[in-house]
Amino acid sequence: MQIKNKVATLNIKVKLGFEKKSESIFVFEFAFYLNDKALHNKLSEYDIIKVFSIEAFPFIRNSIFNVTKESSNPIMLPIIDLNNLDFKKGVEFVKK
Repeated sequence: MQIKNKVATLNIKVKLGFEKKSESIFVFEFAFYLNDKALHNKLSEYDIIKVFSIEAFPFIRNSIFNVTKESSNPIMLPIIDLNNLDFKKGVEFVKK
């Protein structure tokens, strides 16, 4: 994440792996205007990443579904509570 001129940019990469097929990578870039300077000073960069990731996830989830619905197996990422995730390590979903 970068913050410059009150604009925070967040890049999220989603990698989808398939058995016997090459992986697909989706790259999303989000920009958020930080209007509340007090909040910006109060939160750590990691907390800002968490807040914006929570806002971005529904868009990511819907975008991946819309792109993959053209194939025979559309992918719908689960609805999850991102508040308790450790974004420093990344997140992995495995379909069983």
